[in-house]
Amino acid sequence: MQDDSVRSVEDALSLYMHSEKLESYTSNNTEVIAYKQHTIDKLPRVLVLHLKRFDFGLFGSEKV
Repeated sequence: MQDDSVRSVEDALSLYMHSEKLESYTSNNTEVIAYKQHTIDKLPRVLVLHLKRFDFGLFGSEKV
């Protein structure tokens, strides 16, 4: 995540779960205001997080 406020897994999950406004979303040929949001209703007994590290720059991303 490209955000300096992310210092922990909890911070990253909080940022990931925030709602995001979708640009130029249309439904039945009508532009509407739409949001998407990820949620976790119930945590499993074992939660596996796949951590990937990338650096984003002017020419795209590269694996760290």
